Amino acid sequence: MSLSAVLSTLSSLKTCQTDIGTGMDIVTDVALDVAETAGTENDAVLKKLEVMMLECAKLDREINCFVEVVNNVTAEVRVVNYRGQSSPFIVTDFPLDGFWRSV
Repeated sequence: MSLSAVLSTLSSLKTCQTDIGTGMDIVTDVALDVAETAGTENDAVLKKLEVMMLECAKLDREINCFVEVVNNVTAEVRVVNYRGQSSPFIVTDFPLDGFWRSV
C-alpha cells in the first residue's frame, strides 16, 4: 500500500469526523428542545439522546487515536525512505485490529 493511498484514506476519515461533529451538534439541539418540553416520557428520549452523544464522542476519540497512530507510522516510513534505508517493516503488517480493543 502506498503512502499516498494511506494519506488519501486518512483524509476521508477526517471528513467523517467532521460529519460526526455535525451529528453531535444536531443531537444536542434536539436534546435541548426535548428538555424544554414538559413530561416524564421525555426522560427516556433524553436518555437515548445521551447514549447517542456518548457513542459519537467515543467514535471521535477513536478516530483521533487512529489518525495519530497512522501519522506516526507514516512519519517513520518517510524518515526511513528519506535516509535511503530499507524499511524495517511493511505498513500492511501493523496489527490495527488489536488497536480498537485498546482504545
